[in-house]
Amino acid sequence: MLNLRPCISRRAPSLTLCAVAALILASLCPLSRSFSNSRTVELASSSAHGNVYTAKRMAYVVSLNSSAPRFLQTDQLLREFGFEVSIVEPFFVGETRYKRTLSNKFALLTAATLISKGVEPWGYVFEDDIFKHELALDNLSSLIESEMESTTFQYLGACALNPGENQVARNMCGRCAHAMGFSKYGASELLRFANLQEPKLAREKVPRDEEYLDVIVQGWCETQPSGFRVVGPLVKSAKGIFGHYGLFLQDRTNYESEIDKAPLDD
Repeated sequence: MLNLRPCISRRAPSLTLCAVAALILASLCPLSRSFSNSRTVELASSSAHGNVYTAKRMAYVVSLNSSAPRFLQTDQLLREFGFEVSIVEPFFVGETRYKRTLSNKFALLTAATLISKGVEPWGYVFEDDIFKHELALDNLSSLIESEMESTTFQYLGACALNPGENQVARNMCGRCAHAMGFSKYGASELLRFANLQEPKLAREKVPRDEEYLDVIVQGWCETQPSGFRVVGPLVKSAKGIFGHYGLFLQDRTNYESEIDKAPLDD
């Protein structure tokens, strides 16, 4: 078996041998085992406020740098919300947009793997550039209560596919992977679906070959009779991007996408 542990603490500037080995593993075994080598570091945290919903919930934050302002903002926000926080550091980072997208996908799937193997019934996955919708009244207690509305997955922030056509609803299929909730069963189901060689998804790739995790989640969502629940306001934030809704949104006012600023592949 290929051993990727020497790769974990190094951030390679391009698709190194370590990353190639990871991709080979991904083609040979289920994703739930392939991406468990991304580094996770548990950080200082606070639990839910003392009331009937006192169960803990872990927030896994995908980030390259736990000292960067974008991560520190996200970490503070999530801890104040009531989460415990762990950082998931990608085990490789490419120079091009395609390779960075793959890196992000693998790190997000690592978080899903940790949730599927965890002790809590639900876990949450975030990217490191979020803010809370200014109209959101949710806290950890209400979020845990909302878990009763689903057995698999919740969007905590979503991009509507056709926001100008009245497609925004409490249950829908959207894009964006910056804020997601998974039950243990749901995380396992995503890992299974992400390893399939059919059907073709929105970008004409099968799940196993699709580099954007939000497109994979959209395809998974479309197999569900009623779509997935969106937690939080279904109105635009004054600070947010048009067409984006939910409890947590991407803070593009302060932080640009690390993927989008990378050069395109030749």
